[in-house]
Amino acid sequence: MTQMSDEEKLKLFVRRCQELVECRIWREGGLSVRLSFTPNGVVLDEPDKDNLRSFLTLFRQMVAPREPVFIESIVTLAKTRLASNFANEASRFDDYLHKWNFALEQSGLQISVDGEPLSPKHVLKTYIDGEYFHNDVKDQQELARFAQFGVRVDRIRFIQTLADLTEIMLSVGNAIGYGLKQDWFEFALE
Repeated sequence: MTQMSDEEKLKLFVRRCQELVECRIWREGGLSVRLSFTPNGVVLDEPDKDNLRSFLTLFRQMVAPREPVFIESIVTLAKTRLASNFANEASRFDDYLHKWNFALEQSGLQISVDGEPLSPKHVLKTYIDGEYFHNDVKDQQELARFAQFGVRVDRIRFIQTLADLTEIMLSVGNAIGYGLKQDWFEFALE
């Protein structure tokens, strides 16, 4: 595989963000979960499974450390490539990393399962590795444990985490896209 330049990586990240926005999931309800109480119990209304799986194929590229568009690497790359006259924008990228890490550790909704806090990062990893992209036995066992509960708080956490992280990704993509047009970055050293 040919090595990408830093400029190509930033442009690819912006393109992947645009592709996220163009996913069918946004036209058909977005990343939202609704609980309904019916005579038969609680019903969880979540995004269409095929739309979600399609969305996750792009999303996963941005959360996988070995991908050229891994968000943490992209944010660091954007910050280090800032031209000296745009160095004040570095704090913007620091804020994105802070928000990203915070979103992986906490959420406005505090959820515990069997007395253990259910972190967004744990749920995201469990679903990606146990259901959507891999067949990790340990993660499948964790999903089976979650399935014992009447209200699927794990699914609520998963969808909410996707929404929170996507919002940050799109903010980063917008900043980088704007920065590329405004010559915030220097690539002459490549």
